[in-house]
Amino acid sequence: MFSTQTSPNWKRIAEELGLTDNGRLKSLAFMYLCVQTILDLVEEARSLIRDGYIPQVRALACNNGLKWNPSAQEAIERSGFGEQVTWEHVNHGNYSGGRGRRETGSERKT
Repeated sequence: MFSTQTSPNWKRIAEELGLTDNGRLKSLAFMYLCVQTILDLVEEARSLIRDGYIPQVRALACNNGLKWNPSAQEAIERSGFGEQVTWEHVNHGNYSGGRGRRETGSERKT
C-alpha cells in the first residue's frame, strides 16, 4: 500500500529545518508517513473509480480537541461528495474501541 518512492533523507531534512530534537524528528517522520498513506489511499480510490467502482468513504478526523469549525463544515458541504463520503470527528471524549467497525443489520437497534 505504501508508495514505492524512496525514503526521504531524514538527516538532510533535520539539518535544513534545524531540528536537533529526536522527538521532533520522529514527529515529522510520523506526519510524513500519515500524509504518504493518505495520498496512497486517494490514488487507490481514483484507480477504483477509473475501473468503474464507486467507493463509499468514511473520513475520521482524530484529535484531542474540538470538532472542526463552521467554516470547515461549509467546505465539507460544498465539496459535493454527498452521501458518498461521511465525515466523523473522534477525540478522547467520544473514542470507542469499535469506532472502525460498522454494525451489521442484525446488530442495529430498530
